[in-house]
Amino acid sequence: MRRDTSRQRLVKVTSEYTLRPRRWFFLLEIEGFELTKISIAGMVQQAIQTLTGKVGCGIHSAEVIKICNPNTAIISLPSDSLIPLWGSLTLMRTFRDCQCRILIMKASPFLMAICDSLS
Repeated sequence: MRRDTSRQRLVKVTSEYTLRPRRWFFLLEIEGFELTKISIAGMVQQAIQTLTGKVGCGIHSAEVIKICNPNTAIISLPSDSLIPLWGSLTLMRTFRDCQCRILIMKASPFLMAICDSLS
């Protein structure tokens, strides 16, 4: 709040810009499949292609940061891909004709918040 000196009243000052994170991080729990960086990347690519088609697969991407446990992994994605990736990973049920389940355990724009929940 600041005081307008010409009329002596309070004027609310708001910002025109909001800060949005560039990248988001997901902590995934994947059941029913052996995890490697290549298999997780394939799962993400297939999930996006199923939901949005080949064009969406080219637009939305994700990077595997680390495989923590035998069934837990951390992936990084651009903020523009947050909603399509979240939806496509949630709806995915099969990969390479095998049943699998992907749970997004935590999503955060801060990698430290994801790593903190592992310990």
